[in-house]
Amino acid sequence: MFKNRLLQTGWIFLLFITSGLIPVNFAMKHSQSQQTGWSMIMEVAVEDPNKNDINKDKKEPTRQLLPNSVRCGELVCLNGARCHNISAQKNYTEYEQYICLCQIGFSGTHCELANEGYRYPRITEGGYLKFPFSNTGNRSLKWLNEKHYEYKPGTTMQQNSIRFQISFELRPTAMDGRRLIVYHSSEQSGLHFVLTMEDRSIIFRFRENFKQLPSDLISHYQSDTLEEIRHPHVLRPDGDWFHVKIGCNVDRKWYIAVNGNTVEADLQHPRSAEFGNGSSANFFEDYVYFGGHSSFRSLREEDRRVQNNYLGCIQRIRINGRHIDPRRKPFVGDAVEGFGIADCSSGLCDTVQCENNGVCAITSASTFECQCPLGTSGTYCQQNQPIHLPQYNGFRSYTEYKGLQHTSRSETTVELTFKPASPDGLILYQGFRDDRRGDFLAILIRAAQVEVLFDLGSGTAYLKWVQIFTLPVTVM
Repeated sequence: MFKNRLLQTGWIFLLFITSGLIPVNFAMKHSQSQQTGWSMIMEVAVEDPNKNDINKDKKEPTRQLLPNSVRCGELVCLNGARCHNISAQKNYTEYEQYICLCQIGFSGTHCELANEGYRYPRITEGGYLKFPFSNTGNRSLKWLNEKHYEYKPGTTMQQNSIRFQISFELRPTAMDGRRLIVYHSSEQSGLHFVLTMEDRSIIFRFRENFKQLPSDLISHYQSDTLEEIRHPHVLRPDGDWFHVKIGCNVDRKWYIAVNGNTVEADLQHPRSAEFGNGSSANFFEDYVYFGGHSSFRSLREEDRRVQNNYLGCIQRIRINGRHIDPRRKPFVGDAVEGFGIADCSSGLCDTVQCENNGVCAITSASTFECQCPLGTSGTYCQQNQPIHLPQYNGFRSYTEYKGLQHTSRSETTVELTFKPASPDGLILYQGFRDDRRGDFLAILIRAAQVEVLFDLGSGTAYLKWVQIFTLPVTVM
């Protein structure tokens, strides 16, 4: 039996498995894999035998593009990119300039370079991100403390109090004109809302069609006119981040908050007695756009209040309480589609020098952290600090051991004593791969409950401890 007492004293949890655990070392490791790719432009000269012999000295090559590419002015856009023209100015003369709008996972003038995607996207001219959006109907959402992004035990909102809620942080690079920030429109649910930035002010417009209304009430409540909430906060071009939250309660109280200042709108809506329960209990799966739209030209023609797409950085997106990963990879990311996305955190670690073999890690679009090896601490890992009982910061700190493979042929007991400081977090993980495939064992806490997940070849199973702890946890 091996007893692991490296976690903080507190809760005791026993697990019986069929392998052993051998300690190897304690380290904080950080690795970044950068996948690069390349593409090729091919030009082939083809002779046309049907041409008249008179023009045989004027044969011109026929350019054949690679599949999944498109010609864009003098450019050739590769890897599914789109051609986009922008207005540029040179010597006080405006002209049209063509650029390749790369889809997520590619960059470069021709979109010829493959990348891993960006955790902290910067939306460029013509760009946008597209994510799944679920109309919650009558389902309630777990209450979140949006300021600190953490679950508050013992604090719940009224049942079925939120229909939808979207929050994010933005740092615009252009504030002129009327720019689209968020867009959603669904014929199924009848929900339509638009968030725009107009001359440094943020405006929330919305409309809802009540499909369950009796025919005699449709003319009274149904309208194609968008309701509007104009937030009084004026954005400043000083490089600060702005926290924005929009949503609607089940009683149809719409709201927008900027940096914690909330403005609500009480609108006239039909009472629940007039048409059943007042909202559809159906579940609709739609999409929400950030920064722009896939059919932006058509959208701009339909709505003159939208002139350009949003330009700038965006981070910490949450949709209905769920954190959204803006990447799109086989096993990581929530983006359904995206074009014109750059890296907002680019170059953040270029000038950072972490001491004692520490590694610079990006923690947000504008902040970094030196990941220090065991026994060192400080902003740049410049301090020596012996570790007697490790404390994990919840970001990228961890200790690594030799795995549970071929270490024991008998029953093994793993005993963990820990004192959580957060209601969510991974405690132990053993697996052959990191792509959600293959056998694995995991011990974690989620929503203040201890869970064990494992897959030994017949599918994933899990055990959950029924008791819910309350922070702060006292030493036991």
